[in-house]
Amino acid sequence: MTRCERGLGRWDYWLASAAVAGAAIFTANGCATPWLGRAKDPAEIKQDRLNEVKDLWESDRRPRTLSEIGRKVLSGTRVENVAIVNGLPGTGGKVEASTQRDHLLDIMRQRNVPNPNQMLDDPSTAMVVAQVLVPPAAQKNDRLNVLVKVSNHAEATNLQSGWLMRSELVEMKVLGGQLKQGFGYAMVQGPLVTEQQISGADTPEAAKAAMVVGGAVLMQSRNIGIAIEERFAHAVTMSKILPVINKRFTVFDGSKQVGVAKPRQENYIELTVPARYRKDPNHFASVVLHFGIAEGAADMRARLDQCRLELSEPTTAKRAAWQLEAIGKEAIPVLAEALQHPDKEVRFYAAHALGYLNDPRAVPVLRDLAASEPAFRAMCLNSLSVIENYQASDALEELLHSSDPEARYGALLALRDNDESSPLTRGEHIGDVGTIVEIPSSGAPQVVVGLNKTPEIVIFGVNPPVNFSAFVYVNPRLMLRKAPGGRIAVSHIVPGRDDRLAECSADLRSLLAAIAEVGGNYGDWVNFVRVCGVDKHIAAAVAINPVPDSGRTFHRDGDPDREPGDLPLDESVEEVLAAPTTAADESSQGKSQWLNPLSWFDK
Repeated sequence: MTRCERGLGRWDYWLASAAVAGAAIFTANGCATPWLGRAKDPAEIKQDRLNEVKDLWESDRRPRTLSEIGRKVLSGTRVENVAIVNGLPGTGGKVEASTQRDHLLDIMRQRNVPNPNQMLDDPSTAMVVAQVLVPPAAQKNDRLNVLVKVSNHAEATNLQSGWLMRSELVEMKVLGGQLKQGFGYAMVQGPLVTEQQISGADTPEAAKAAMVVGGAVLMQSRNIGIAIEERFAHAVTMSKILPVINKRFTVFDGSKQVGVAKPRQENYIELTVPARYRKDPNHFASVVLHFGIAEGAADMRARLDQCRLELSEPTTAKRAAWQLEAIGKEAIPVLAEALQHPDKEVRFYAAHALGYLNDPRAVPVLRDLAASEPAFRAMCLNSLSVIENYQASDALEELLHSSDPEARYGALLALRDNDESSPLTRGEHIGDVGTIVEIPSSGAPQVVVGLNKTPEIVIFGVNPPVNFSAFVYVNPRLMLRKAPGGRIAVSHIVPGRDDRLAECSADLRSLLAAIAEVGGNYGDWVNFVRVCGVDKHIAAAVAINPVPDSGRTFHRDGDPDREPGDLPLDESVEEVLAAPTTAADESSQGKSQWLNPLSWFDK
């Protein structure tokens, strides 16, 4: 190689080294030499983002309603823990070594329970898993049902007659591949009602699954929210959305009225649900999603005219009604016009919105549809319950005479929501067992077993006589038998305890009171009433927990899968914010089965 060639080689090496060094300096300092251009500083990036969002709002492509850029977030949660059931008549048993056992022993030691190992393996106790399904917008101190199952590590065979000992349930989440336990979410305790007592299923699984009706008290509240599409996520967007929502909806914070919407992130608005929407927070979120954004008076008039057209067509009536309800009192005349529409689906959406706008003209439509159309029933009753007018109360009382158990019991629950102290729906508490409610009714005699957060037996019509041939077992230790003079003897015999005896007249109410007197619990009431219905011991139909459900399909001609109810999204805030934003989901679900709440275990 010549001297010149060796020099060129050194020059090439120098250039390459300089390029590497320059790139390193560029990367380290965040700046570049003039021929590579200059990186933007944070202030410039922020200004560019501001200009980008402003341009979106000033363009012809800007959103007209919040639903175009937002998605509702209604996340329920499941809280759970291992717990102990005691008071079992020898149907408990040993617990094998396991993580669950160790965890429960730790809890027992923290509470200074004496001889925890001995207690766990006693035949009168069972280790169980207790769960509570917390719905969206649930509030602190709300009461909910507790679902209970024998642990896979326990030998217990039957939970009948058991008592769930006081326990704290927590939210469990998988973080970094590990199961993490949150803070206490609910306190639970109370008497168990087994799957076997509710449904009569004679299987080992039915004996080991149970619930405590209204046995959970929430320690925390949950709110719902709206996730904003990422390209609109900015303070500029919040400044256009929040004033509109908060002008229309406010809540009392303890000292003053405040708006329901609060920005928690640039792409998330938290909503506090007003009291009148508490029973249907999903409907409230749907209404909020259909607010008009940045519209003047002329825009509002044009949208009202468009909604009038859309409300008259069943396929577009739901979204039109949401928009009109969001507008408020200015939209009432449009909704009122639709109450006379020949299509019942149109009438429903108009009346449902008017009810939440507190307009009594909706009452006749809501009453008639609650009685005749199962798919609309739950929402009609909710709407009737928030109308502050005697006509709504009269309509609900009229439904107490319906032939449909859902319409009857749903109306009772709605009336109770209006006035908890009403003597019509209050009933009489029988010891610590439950409540007996007697509703005078011109309809067919009917008995309802309540499992909806309140342990109650509701007798519609006359208190029915009870007839059986010789004896009836309420549980293996509690028996009813005929006594002289047409009366019934009730005996509760438990080994190691004094026999408990009572005698009463042969009618349902008296027998329920006598079962409570001798030490029976609400599960015994449930089982006895169910047996009375199945074996025709009473001349009245028996319905187990006929609570109307909003997640039902309305079969419109030619479109069998439409969903009038608006079901919550089962997603967390984090999951929704991470997902692409689309218009609010309208899932289609089949008709719900109200017979057995313990089917919730499979969800």
